Amino acid sequence: MNRSPLTLIMLAGVIFTLGAWISLKAMVAQEVLDLAWEESQARQTTTRPWPTPGRSPVLNGWPPASCLPTPL
Repeated sequence: MNRSPLTLIMLAGVIFTLGAWISLKAMVAQEVLDLAWEESQARQTTTRPWPTPGRSPVLNGWPPASCLPTPL
């Protein structure tokens, strides 16, 4: 196996970057949750940390009932 050192260094950089990205997202999410919690406590109301999607599911009624197997 003749792997060039540059390829291995690039692969290690990609793996490190992906790991750092996940950690960064976790830290930002924790800060947003902390801010929402503090605002909820100050206002005595429920504050959502980020907007939620619509109340109805996108695939509501999928698959159609005609495609589902009938119970025995």
